[in-house]
Amino acid sequence: AALAVHVYAGQSVQAAVDAAPAGATVVVHEGVYHEYVSLAGKSLHLVGQGRPVIAAPAAAGDKRPTATLCAAGPHRFSVTGFV
Repeated sequence: AALAVHVYAGQSVQAAVDAAPAGATVVVHEGVYHEYVSLAGKSLHLVGQGRPVIAAPAAAGDKRPTATLCAAGPHRFSVTGFV
């Protein structure tokens, strides 16, 4: 079975994504996560449980997306269950 890494309110989604091995499922539990999350170069599943929200902090004039999804190369990922 694939490894599941759980993230709870107050923890970092990006830290869990960075630490997760290929093929893992990162389960993000209910809460609001104020951070940018990049899946670039990762082969994993990002699953929201309880409809979590990733709301990146907005600086004046900042137009970066909340999540950066990159499917270039051999990396495969999926994202489900988020608001």
